[in-house]
Amino acid sequence: MTSSPVCTCTACQIHPRLPRVTAGAGLDAWPQWTKPIFDHLAPVVAWLDGPEAMATGHGGLEARLQIDSRETYRLLLQGHLDERARREPRLPAVTGSDGVCRTRVENGHDRGLTSVFGPVTVTRKAYRATPERSASDRARPDNARPDNDAAPDSTTEPVAGNLHPADVVLNLPAGRPSAGLRRLAAVEASRGSFDDTVEAIERATGVHLGNGRSRTWPGMPRPMCRRSTPPDGPTHARIGCWACSATVRGS
Repeated sequence: MTSSPVCTCTACQIHPRLPRVTAGAGLDAWPQWTKPIFDHLAPVVAWLDGPEAMATGHGGLEARLQIDSRETYRLLLQGHLDERARREPRLPAVTGSDGVCRTRVENGHDRGLTSVFGPVTVTRKAYRATPERSASDRARPDNARPDNDAAPDSTTEPVAGNLHPADVVLNLPAGRPSAGLRRLAAVEASRGSFDDTVEAIERATGVHLGNGRSRTWPGMPRPMCRRSTPPDGPTHARIGCWACSATVRGS
């Protein structure tokens, strides 16, 4: 039997069993971050138990539950991300590839992520470099330095950008669309036009990525050259192509 460090099968002797909530234990036995999920499920169950659902065909039930299930999983993903943010440990310092050591930490930095279940927000710690004073500021005595609220000196040396270690752990993309959404877009883009791809993704996930007029997707390159030109051809100069992995940015 092979094992994986991320396996959560809970069925073999190698991996520990996950804690289970016994039947009838009540909502208090579940983690606090799961409350929005139960708040969402309560009206869904009430509808299924009501007269409208009892008179609805199986197709209608499937359509309704398909939408509700997406929101359920979106809330699960959002709750998990929020809990990860709460548990994120503070590191003494973080050094980036630029060699700059960042020791200042700010909580609550968030960014958007469009998942296959819908949009979620990722909150994490940001590690910042200590601002370096300008030469003129360093020459001033301590009691002659301006207040913190004063306008910064124009000769102040630039400060390195923030680093978010949690982004690496989550393997977040540069843009908003998630890895799963990008994979789905790549598959669908190889089968048809831009509009067909957008419709297929929306039909499968409920996520709308763009429209036919703008023909651009937030955080994504435009979809396809369909290998109609070589990687250095004019089409690739205007778009990023998933089919051949060209990454040339349009001017």
